[in-house]
Parts: sequence; structure tokens; C-alpha cells
Amino acid sequence: MPAPAVVAIYRTVSEQLTAQFGAAQVQILADPMKVAPTQYSTYCSLVVAMFRAISTLPPEQSGAVMSQILSGNRTNKR
Repeated sequence: MPAPAVVAIYRTVSEQLTAQFGAAQVQILADPMKVAPTQYSTYCSLVVAMFRAISTLPPEQSGAVMSQILSGNRTNKR
């Protein structure tokens, strides 16, 4: 799947998370190495919600996103 299509999928997932948690909370997903101990619970909730949202996508889309996540090749989600 072309990179622009994956970016669009990430944007959709990000919008779902933002609606559920708020933009400030979702922002902590951008840099996991900077998550403070006081944010661990929120971070875990966000990651679970993100993977659940990805799992509801059509197989081609969820596969493309999961492949990119697991390969470590992250695309800017904005």
C-alpha cells in the first residue's frame, strides 16, 4: 500500500483516538520514550484503543498499518 494511503489510515485512527481521549492525550503517542511515569496508565489505554481501532479496519488497511508498525518504519501520523 502506498505511503500516502497509510498516512490517511493513521489520520483516521488518530481522529478516532482524539474524539475518545482528546488531542493532548493522543499527543503522548508521538514519542513513547518521553512518556512520564504519571502518564503510563493513559499511554497504555491509548495503545490498546489504537490497536482496537486498527483491528476494525478492512484487512488490507489494518495489514498495511500493522506491517509498518511492526517493521519499525513509522509514518508521520499528521
